[in-house]
Amino acid sequence: MKIIITTVSSTDDGERLSKTLVQNGYSPCVNMIRNVKSIYMWRGNINEDEEVMLLIKTEKPEEVKKFIIEKHPYETPEIIDLEATIPESSYKEWFRGYFEASNR
Repeated sequence: MKIIITTVSSTDDGERLSKTLVQNGYSPCVNMIRNVKSIYMWRGNINEDEEVMLLIKTEKPEEVKKFIIEKHPYETPEIIDLEATIPESSYKEWFRGYFEASNR
């Protein structure tokens, strides 16, 4: 399993991206973490923003990355790709079943 992390500026953007990812077979579950404070350098200035972090669980990381690049509202979206292990068998079965259903 991979976890793709990205951030967005609003709950509305997070919900829109998350629902589309789940509906289109990219992820069985996207966690939205609100009230993430990001401090970052952008175009020579230090910025501070409240963001929403998305944790996108997937077996299709390349498709998710392409989707984020195409649909994300930011000019340069954050995309972090983490390897993860599912140690619990019933969750693993549910996760794999999502991708097996309807040839996802």
